[in-house]
Amino acid sequence: MKRDMNLVREILLWATDQPDYGFRENPCFPGYTDEQVGHHIYLMEQAGLVEAEEITMIESLSPVSVLLAVTWAGHDFIDVARDGTIWNKAMKKLAAAGEALTFDLLKGLLTRLAEAGLAAS
Repeated sequence: MKRDMNLVREILLWATDQPDYGFRENPCFPGYTDEQVGHHIYLMEQAGLVEAEEITMIESLSPVSVLLAVTWAGHDFIDVARDGTIWNKAMKKLAAAGEALTFDLLKGLLTRLAEAGLAAS
């Protein structure tokens, strides 16, 4: 399964918009299966964005986890990725440059775009 940074962003937006923690199940998003969401939460835990519990079963197509909490690093990332205009600019810049979409590259670009927006204000 290919990593989808738009789904990563959606998961973090959903999680940080909840009034409190204590998630009992993963969120659902149109166009994504439960398996895709669970696998991305598994990947997000590896990246240090969330705390999660692995729930992979024998019949699972890939490793899956259930979301428990957003980490400090996850909050830092979504703080720079929350603005849709900045997010879309970053995604277009990376696509136009033909860059591989690594997490660190995306976060750095989002941070620079946000800083440029603050400097222009």
